[in-house]
Amino acid sequence: MLGLALALLMVASPASSLDDLAARLEELAVRDARIVLDASRTAGPILIVFADRHCYPCLQMVEVFAGLRERFPRGISLFLVDPQRADPATALLLSRYAIWATPMTVLVDKSGRVTRKFYGFQELPALAKEADRLLGR
Repeated sequence: MLGLALALLMVASPASSLDDLAARLEELAVRDARIVLDASRTAGPILIVFADRHCYPCLQMVEVFAGLRERFPRGISLFLVDPQRADPATALLLSRYAIWATPMTVLVDKSGRVTRKFYGFQELPALAKEADRLLGR
């Protein structure tokens, strides 16, 4: 039943919009995961979205991520990571945060401790609320 629902979503979405979302993921995703690793060592909260370009819910998360960047221009470090990048820093991130599927969102407090992890598509208001909580608002 879930497979049928996903197939219907894919048919209902024009290919160009999926291509546009994949291009947007490529545009917004960090090019070098060492940036995320460095940020996790400094003081300040972090929100990381792990999203794969071959996954429809992941592509939906790209727009959520863009919305978070608009809502939180400072105060919290926001990263979009494509786990398909084949480099040691990305592999280390996947291991460090135990990323076993995508999309997955990880919230890290200023001390570097993971406070929440969400698997699957998350709505912008829910993640914004979690980011506010992380910022102590």
